[in-house]
Amino acid sequence: MNEKKELNDEELDDINGGARLGLSRKKGSFFCQYCSKSFDAQRELRSHIKKDHPGEPVVF
Repeated sequence: MNEKKELNDEELDDINGGARLGLSRKKGSFFCQYCSKSFDAQRELRSHIKKDHPGEPVVF
């Protein structure tokens, strides 16, 4: 069975291209897997999911 795992901030940063390390990224390069909205920062994406998609895990 393929279980979804909620990722912590560090795991999300690693998946999203190393933003935690200060690497340059294109604007709007973090995408919501539930509605496809884009965000400039991983923390904005996480906040959006918690607010607009309550109960949904943050997974990639």
